[in-house]
Amino acid sequence: MPRTIITTCGTSLFKSCCWRYGGLCDNSFLGLGSEKERMDYESTCNSKLKEALEKDCDLSKEFEPFSWENLAYMKDLPAELASLKAIKIYYDNSQKGSLGNGDKVILLHSDNKEGSFCANVIYNVLKENNLLPGIEIEKWPIIGLDPSDAERFGSALLEIWQKSITKFEENENEEYIFNLTGGYKGVGILLGAFAYINACAKIFYLYEETNYEKITVMSFDPNSPVPGISEFKAGYSDVKTGKEILIHLPPERFD
Repeated sequence: MPRTIITTCGTSLFKSCCWRYGGLCDNSFLGLGSEKERMDYESTCNSKLKEALEKDCDLSKEFEPFSWENLAYMKDLPAELASLKAIKIYYDNSQKGSLGNGDKVILLHSDNKEGSFCANVIYNVLKENNLLPGIEIEKWPIIGLDPSDAERFGSALLEIWQKSITKFEENENEEYIFNLTGGYKGVGILLGAFAYINACAKIFYLYEETNYEKITVMSFDPNSPVPGISEFKAGYSDVKTGKEILIHLPPERFD
């Protein structure tokens, strides 16, 4: 069964340093010894990458693949790329088999200058460097999804629920996977609700606090002991090995 990974895209790119532009890839977040040093370097990255945006630079041409190829340096990547790398490793080691021909990644992004820029760069980096071999890459802009306009933002969320998600429901022969690492919380909530209603295969979320060594894996199992209610399962996958560890809470936690 073909798999579609819906990936919410935000603007974490502006806090990444995997770019030759401005010599950003000369340094790494890995070697920074304190929170202040990390935040200072994030500020430097943000300044230079916003400059690339204003100059309409083709930033994808400046991508340095070292941090994709070396797991220890994943934190130098935008969250969307880092999470897709972790998901790739997960499926490379799963019984369902590696991602590849017939599978698809959809980059769901906002309707503003920064969101479109970041999604375009991620899209081009994935395509031009063949980071996900055999996988089709698509971009889906969400018209009106701009947090600076509260009224249009609310309408855009409605658009996601009424129109975009119906596209997923049209094809029951696809397995839908949600990578909610990037993007806006409101979008993540809606996609999580859809995953519950349709008992989708997996939901992934990569937290910075795990030092990019683990990615959270969640799912809803329709074969629940309680009729009509999908059972929620949670765990994590070790990024290095792709091994999934389910979290089992003791029964007394629910007394």
